Amino acid sequence: MKKKIVFFDFDGTLFDHEQKEIPRSAMEVLRVLSQDPNTYTVLATGRTHYNLTPFAKRHDFFDGFILLNGLHTSFQGTLLDEQLVPSSMATPVIDTLDELGLVYGAFAASGQYISQRTPEIVAEFASVSFDLPDVGEIRNVPDIQQLFCFTPKRNYEVIAQRHPAFRVIPWDIDGCDIIPRHASKAEGIRAILATLKDEVTSYAFGDAMNDLEMFRVVDTSIALGNAIDELKAIATFVTDDVAHDGIYKAAKQLGWIK
Repeated sequence: MKKKIVFFDFDGTLFDHEQKEIPRSAMEVLRVLSQDPNTYTVLATGRTHYNLTPFAKRHDFFDGFILLNGLHTSFQGTLLDEQLVPSSMATPVIDTLDELGLVYGAFAASGQYISQRTPEIVAEFASVSFDLPDVGEIRNVPDIQQLFCFTPKRNYEVIAQRHPAFRVIPWDIDGCDIIPRHASKAEGIRAILATLKDEVTSYAFGDAMNDLEMFRVVDTSIALGNAIDELKAIATFVTDDVAHDGIYKAAKQLGWIK
């Protein structure tokens, strides 16, 4: 039997922000797939280890992890890739964020950090079930992997134009990830597929801008009903919203659930 590998985005795909939980129906799909010897499962997310607290038992369900939009990739307990942003690249971006008067932070190999905490920032982190980062001087963080900031959308283009070596990935709320231009979930997928000796059919579930590259490199892509229009336009098919058992319904359609 030909094996399959399934990549799952987290926020808005597995994790329902309205209910602040993974729907039971989605957990059932993960349970079935993780117990199938002919299936590999991978969590592919913009989050890092430090802010996956809503999914404490994730290691029970996944063979691999693509974190920070592809800047950290591991599979079956082996680290395949971990990239750091050198200070020579990070510092000019931080200069721009300071000039714009923004609250910003970094996800690093050693932890997560933010330039300051305000009541608004605390509320924003709570809204997406993130643990609050430590307050610190971001310029002094030696192992930055990804920068982020809270900003109105009008500043996205300013940041992108000044720093062409980086990509700006918008959040659902006013803010964005700032990552090296080459990084994407697709790079993590390629790294994992290169380790597999068996021929596999690949699938991906997603809902947001950082899932576009992932959808372009798998055999079958499934957009949640709550996904952005750009993702729906390139998906193999569109299922229901995360809040209405979208992953479960897609799994039924694909014949994974009886």
